Amino acid sequence: MLREIVDEAYLNAWYRLRRFTRRRRNVEARKAFETALSRLGPGDVCIDCGANVGAITTRLADTGATVHAFEPDPQAFAALTMATGSRANVILYNTALSVGTGTIRLYQVRPRADGQTPAISQSSSTIASKSNVSRDSFVDVPKVDFVEFVSSLETPATLIKMDIEGAEVAILKAVIDHRLDRRIGQMFVETHEKQIPELRRETMRVINASRKLGNINCDWW
Repeated sequence: MLREIVDEAYLNAWYRLRRFTRRRRNVEARKAFETALSRLGPGDVCIDCGANVGAITTRLADTGATVHAFEPDPQAFAALTMATGSRANVILYNTALSVGTGTIRLYQVRPRADGQTPAISQSSSTIASKSNVSRDSFVDVPKVDFVEFVSSLETPATLIKMDIEGAEVAILKAVIDHRLDRRIGQMFVETHEKQIPELRRETMRVINASRKLGNINCDWW
């Protein structure tokens, strides 16, 4: 019982500190990302995990690198295709990234206060308990195993950006367990412990473990 109390106190302290330092960490992550972006060129391979409508995909593609862009939300994927589909160095996937293959349920954003659903969601999630999605609004989408995909690339990924609304926790654990960091140059990840409280403990664990690897930054904004 005492150990459980101590563990809970540590988790709460970690979460408070993480929230308090968020702005500074985000600024540092942005600078690190821009530096990594400036070093890309033809011959590099990038993966945009949670590409949404293509803002980051476009910037990665502008360097001449080959970009694999994953976006499971159908509406966002349509906009992503309009923005980047004609580029020869961009490969688009209307799939979720996960652990394992098959299909997975993607929960969409709750309607706004005026009753309207956003035309293009930036927050759809495979985690039903995420605070801003609805359990009653969803689509079933195919999923790709992240570890298998990265392992299958002929050229290791130079840069990976991951913003997948809570699904990053299971993937990061798999990356660490399989030492996939050895096939990754740099990886920038946004975590979602604020919107998904039950994932805070596992989020803390994977962040602490990923820091030891040195090339995974969990402070993406």
